[in-house]
Amino acid sequence: MWRTSQLGLLITGPDESLELTGALQPTRLRLVAPIGTLSSGFSKTENETNFGASSCQQGLYLHPVVSRGNKFAVGSGSRVIAVCYFDVQNNFWVAKHVKKPIRSTITCLDWHPNNMLLVAGGTDFKVRVFSVFISELDKKPSDDTSWGAMKPFGNMLAEYDTEGWVHSVAFNKDGSRAVAVSHGSTVTVCSLAGGAVNTPCSKLPFQTVMWLSDSRIVCGGFDFVPEVFNVSGDNSVVYAGCLDKMTSEVKQGSMKARDIFMQKDWCEVPLAKGAMVEILETR
Repeated sequence: MWRTSQLGLLITGPDESLELTGALQPTRLRLVAPIGTLSSGFSKTENETNFGASSCQQGLYLHPVVSRGNKFAVGSGSRVIAVCYFDVQNNFWVAKHVKKPIRSTITCLDWHPNNMLLVAGGTDFKVRVFSVFISELDKKPSDDTSWGAMKPFGNMLAEYDTEGWVHSVAFNKDGSRAVAVSHGSTVTVCSLAGGAVNTPCSKLPFQTVMWLSDSRIVCGGFDFVPEVFNVSGDNSVVYAGCLDKMTSEVKQGSMKARDIFMQKDWCEVPLAKGAMVEILETR
């Protein structure tokens, strides 16, 4: 079970069924669907909702409900982002699709603080910012956003290149900048004014990232430790340190284990009669 805000998500069952449980305003919602299916609309009966006809033929990637609790987003391997909301007049849950110019699986999403923009990362090495303004729910802002003028639903506001498959994206607190981490061991900070700056790291790839403040981020990945970076005004990133510090006892213990491994005699295994073996020195 994965929970965020008031939405709970569960992938379970031998039939690869997907179940979402929790309180989504304005009604309690329970969704059950096979992985790889997502309809453009689904009805509600006695507080229980089932997905209908299939329109996404690839695996689904689930993402958190927005802070106001009236939308949630689903990325998929079908190169589609589905933004779902409840149609009060028809007593019906609706999924509107963001399609162009997506050309790959959507692996990660994050919501802008204004509830009307979405940043997406995918396996095409791209980070894109989309408008998900829905006239039935949202009030169009009078001023331009930090990513330009608000456009109709599904329009792309910005696009940036990264150095690998994008594992995680996140807006900062005011939504003026977005950060992405990719499988190329790079951290990418982008904004409309400053563009995108790709900073390579001497670490294994990160799989998640979040903002600690407007000038600091924390990342975690295949190194199994949280790493902190400082973000400057020009979107460049400087490594600030690791949050996990190894004590001297831990270091000594790990070195002892390594020494035992390196000194082990690998020739203890008996060889068949007449067999020949070549010993290579690797230390």
